Amino acid sequence: MKTSKQEGVPADDDELLETIFERLAGDSDVDASEIEVSVREGCVVLSGLVPSHQARRDAEAIAVSVRGVREVENRLKVEDRGTQPF
Repeated sequence: MKTSKQEGVPADDDELLETIFERLAGDSDVDASEIEVSVREGCVVLSGLVPSHQARRDAEAIAVSVRGVREVENRLKVEDRGTQPF
């Protein structure tokens, strides 16, 4: 899923990456330990595993909210907890 927005504010990719990491880590509803983030020319790709569909949506919303992000491609996968042993 891709989300686009036009901010008109050019931002350095390294700054965007740092800001996104900080916001993901600071959000108590998102476990960012298995989320990978890459940024190129303001376009963000989220990948890795999250525990729920809500966490997937929240991570995308966090990335979209960062000023200077032009587009977010959400490649996050929701963990399949049904196959884990009890």
